[in-house]
Amino acid sequence: MRQTLYLIDGTALLYRTHFAFIKNPLVNSRGEHTSAIFGVVNSFLHFLELKQAENILISFDRKAPTFRHELSEDYKANRPPMPDELVTQIKPVQEFFRLIGMPEVSLDGYEADDVLATLGERFKDRFDIVFVTSDKDYSQLVEEGVSIFDPAKDLSYDREGVFAKFGVHPEQFVDYLALVGDASDNIPGVRGIGPKGAVPLLKEYGTLEEIYAHLEEISSSARNKLLANRDNAFLSKQLAAIIRDVPISLPPVSELVFDSSSLTRVTTFLERYELRQLKRRVENRYGTSAAQAGKTPAAEENLVQADIFSPDQVAGEGSLKQELTFTATLATTENLPRLLEELRQAEKVSLDTETDSLEPVGARLVGI
Repeated sequence: MRQTLYLIDGTALLYRTHFAFIKNPLVNSRGEHTSAIFGVVNSFLHFLELKQAENILISFDRKAPTFRHELSEDYKANRPPMPDELVTQIKPVQEFFRLIGMPEVSLDGYEADDVLATLGERFKDRFDIVFVTSDKDYSQLVEEGVSIFDPAKDLSYDREGVFAKFGVHPEQFVDYLALVGDASDNIPGVRGIGPKGAVPLLKEYGTLEEIYAHLEEISSSARNKLLANRDNAFLSKQLAAIIRDVPISLPPVSELVFDSSSLTRVTTFLERYELRQLKRRVENRYGTSAAQAGKTPAAEENLVQADIFSPDQVAGEGSLKQELTFTATLATTENLPRLLEELRQAEKVSLDTETDSLEPVGARLVGI
């Protein structure tokens, strides 16, 4: 059975985790923002628990402009600069991955998706390839033995998954973006043609080039839009296409192997940034030696969500057991008006949520 190589888009992960905490950012006692550091490490640990990954590599965007900026000055021009509080977290995040011995491959002039696509192309004869990202652009890379894992949703996408989500096959995805554009990257597409217009065109003609070769067969409304935006359409296709031949040196296969016991090296790092919850999680799960890696100690097994209706949850908290009292009242159609009035008059109201996970980034709400 072939092994799997997981290729992580570090920049996409940074942005996603930073903005997940944008309304309530994490700041330590030094005044340092740590939302992205916490989010990336937390997501990575969750990913390991889900996938038990044995071969991993990561890439980050570089600050230098890319060849796409040479194609179009407007490429990503609508994006605000990276927030300063996120910029300061890039090096700590990269340090985390260095501490666990994970190779990073990046190159000026190219985005992380170009680098990872090239690595995937060169290693796909040896491994099954999984791109770890929430970026939809990677859909164009999916093929037999190549898939996407979205860490934000814990969902995987193969060819059928891409088609189910977008209505086009992976090999048509660049043509799809050439028509609909991509506002996040300032890729114009064809003004007036959205997904509902693009999908039937690609279903009928297959590619952007074939669409333009058969304009006389297309309705006048769509034909006029295509004619008026021809240059933008073909420019958009160039901008949206991820390249797979970046001039990079391949890391030795032996360097791709991930040893989970390496996580024992990050406890000082996590303490430095005051991410003590993550530190305890690493210590509980991975211990201090390779022999403990992969085991789930009793301490971690006891990390369960408390039941607010159980008086036993207060036990062990010393004087708190005597100071706090709580009586559960089940809301019914008869007493609900009274309960609502009491809540309106209360100075403070506490809401307890039930989720399907202890992961703060990936947990889904199941009850209140």
